[in-house]
Amino acid sequence: MRGNDFGRSLVFAAVVAAAWPVFALVAAPLLGAHTALSLYLVAAATLCAWGIAPDRARGVGAALATAALGGLTLVLARDVWEVAAGAALALGVARSGLLYRARAARAVLLESMLIGGGLVLARWLATPGPLGVALALWGFFAVQAGFFAIGGVREHRSEARGDRFAHARRRALMLLDE
Repeated sequence: MRGNDFGRSLVFAAVVAAAWPVFALVAAPLLGAHTALSLYLVAAATLCAWGIAPDRARGVGAALATAALGGLTLVLARDVWEVAAGAALALGVARSGLLYRARAARAVLLESMLIGGGLVLARWLATPGPLGVALALWGFFAVQAGFFAIGGVREHRSEARGDRFAHARRRALMLLDE
């Protein structure tokens, strides 16, 4: 099941938010609260990039790119909010740079609105404790679901991959959309 539509992205937001308190209960005593949250943020962005991909092969590539950028953020960031911003940016790069295409200016504007708006909402919703963090996670990923509600983006084509029937089907669907 792919999460590349608005409804499924909202379900993903709810699942990520609901899983945080359980993860925090297990990981925080072992790693510390800030490290556990930082790892969770990068993992959630990586799973999101994998889940929104139009197909599994590109999902793996997007997830690896998101994990690499998120891992770099884990090394360089000084606090959890910087990790959150870095993971969000990694998700945006994977989404609009690797998985879906739109005009460059539109993609930058769209990602700026979604990432910026999601981070602002998360910061506003965040309160101390696992439930406050869960609410912030839900808010951020709920805003990210708007990517599929806005429209005007298409998946990147990869002519070299897949079988000919799948390629012909994608081209036919693209022509029908135009």
